[in-house]
Amino acid sequence: MSEHLFRQAFTFRKRLTSYLHLRDTGLVSISNLDNAKVPKPTVRSVVAELSADDINEKGLIANITVVRSPIFRGAMTAINWLLDDSEMPFLISPNYADAIVKANDIYAKKELAPPQIDAEAYSFPDFEAFESVKVRY
Repeated sequence: MSEHLFRQAFTFRKRLTSYLHLRDTGLVSISNLDNAKVPKPTVRSVVAELSADDINEKGLIANITVVRSPIFRGAMTAINWLLDDSEMPFLISPNYADAIVKANDIYAKKELAPPQIDAEAYSFPDFEAFESVKVRY
């Protein structure tokens, strides 16, 4: 994904989490890195910049990242140990079904109703297909 698409995605998420916060609920964000290629340094920089404020994003309850590769998952877990996730968890899952279970547990702890998603039937959209779409927020 390009820097521009990441900025659009984070802008959309911030508006969504602000909306949810005003309604006394929140979002557990689930990302899929299965097909991710090594991002360009400029993309990594944008993602780091935009992610740095996640803990202050009202309405964002947790981040869960799906990573099927055991090696990549291990590396992300090691990095995760360095983070203080006491305020907002950042979790790693080996598959989408596990991520949904973790998300539902988080919603339950917050006494919020989880979204009704069939973890076995759901598949992530192809975000690269949206690269050329112009979206206004």
